Amino acid sequence: LLATPEREETVEKLRVLEKTFQGVIERIGRLANSMEKFTQQERELSDGILGLEEEERSSLIQRQLTRESLVDVRDAEIEQLISAAREQFPKWQQRLEAAAEMARIRQYEADKARRERDLERRALAETHPETAEAFDPEDEDNARYDARRTELETHELEKYTIAAEDARKEWEDRLQHQVLDVLKEKLDEAERTKRELNRAMDHDIGGWRYQLSMKADRSHSAIWTLVDKGLNPGLELFAAGAKEEIEKAKAALMMAIENAEDPRHQRALDYRYYHHWDIQATPTGKGEGAAISLNKNAKKQSGGENQAPFFVAMLAAFQRVYDLGPKELRKNLGIVIMDEAFSKLSGDRIDSCLALARNFGLQLIMAFPEDRLPTMIQHAETVVQCRVDRSYDDKSGQITNIENWVVKVDRDKLVEALS
Repeated sequence: LLATPEREETVEKLRVLEKTFQGVIERIGRLANSMEKFTQQERELSDGILGLEEEERSSLIQRQLTRESLVDVRDAEIEQLISAAREQFPKWQQRLEAAAEMARIRQYEADKARRERDLERRALAETHPETAEAFDPEDEDNARYDARRTELETHELEKYTIAAEDARKEWEDRLQHQVLDVLKEKLDEAERTKRELNRAMDHDIGGWRYQLSMKADRSHSAIWTLVDKGLNPGLELFAAGAKEEIEKAKAALMMAIENAEDPRHQRALDYRYYHHWDIQATPTGKGEGAAISLNKNAKKQSGGENQAPFFVAMLAAFQRVYDLGPKELRKNLGIVIMDEAFSKLSGDRIDSCLALARNFGLQLIMAFPEDRLPTMIQHAETVVQCRVDRSYDDKSGQITNIENWVVKVDRDKLVEALS
């Protein structure tokens, strides 16, 4: 009775609306699930972005640290290399492949460097076994070695510093007393000997006077400084501008001490090499400004001009060796033996040299040819004639016999015969 067309239409609309409502509810549920999934994906992507940003920051810091360790590498150069790589590999896939290849090459080089490093570490351990306690070549790092070094620097350095200072003082004490003091004494003695010889040589020899001269060899300048000043506390300040040279001189001297048998090092200990020696010849009556060096002019002079200073120096040296002392106390024979004596000297120079020998108190035994007899007889106390007689075979011409005849000559009769 109630079912009228209007009501049926209304009921139908209500049923359609209920179905539509139910569909909306289902759609809302699906959208809610989709939104929940989106939210989850959004959260995961956000976390990924944060992780990537952290990796980027770490990579940036690492890159900056790496750049700081590189010497003479500028950011502009790096940007230039990146731009060149982008132009060479325009596509991302090409860039990835190129990066992978470069990483492979760099990994190979790194492995090679690591192998070489391991070899060097093992060699170091074999060469210095004393480091075994703190250094293991199989370790991947130097943590133990660094810890030991830190311990030495913070706790034991002072002890070793004191020991090193004590060793240095002992070393320098040896250098001072065993080398420098001895060198100083020898050099002073050489200076005194030169003065004494020059006093002995100060005679007119054929219109010339000959004197020894000595000039310091500046190649030993640092050693000279050590010898003159010694290893006193003020030396470091005094030689501040030549500290390196002084250290080299100390090293050279100690090397000579430690290698006493090696002739290469002995010049540093031989005072005779510390001077350049010469003989100055000065015309009699002239000042020192007129003196000439025989070292420089010997080749320009005649044989006699060169032989005269030689005999003067030799006679003075013999007088120094014999050290005869005052005439009333002389006991040493003072014998000097010469062969072919004064062979290139003229008579007046021979007279001067022999007078010098007589003033020195020397006894000369000289061999000379007969043509020098008129000059030499005036100074000789005893003349002995030496003659050699040889017998020859008439057929072969070979010497068959040799006889030496030595005859003492009557000096007075000889002088009368030569006059």
